[in-house]
Amino acid sequence: RGDGLVFAERGSAPDALYVVLSGKVDVLRPTPASDAPVKVSELQPGMLVGHVSALRDRPRQASYRAQGTVDLLKFPREAVKWCLEAGGVPAQVLATNEPLSA
Repeated sequence: RGDGLVFAERGSAPDALYVVLSGKVDVLRPTPASDAPVKVSELQPGMLVGHVSALRDRPRQASYRAQGTVDLLKFPREAVKWCLEAGGVPAQVLATNEPLSA
């Protein structure tokens, strides 16, 4: 993904969740003072993008913008639902949003 590219828009349908493999992703949301989105957070490699919306089947609450070159791993929502229904480690990680301990 390229610099400045918004790859998931606030209010859009949760079609997938992403894992940041490399680079950084800006999390953009409107503020009470303005409807214009501003950067409220930054995601690093290993972090999930859009998982809350995908798991709860709700519109995205933020927009996500690539900072420079970003590599993402995309999991379609149907695949995520299958993992959760099958149980096991992927379901545990997605349900708790905590990294696995060694």
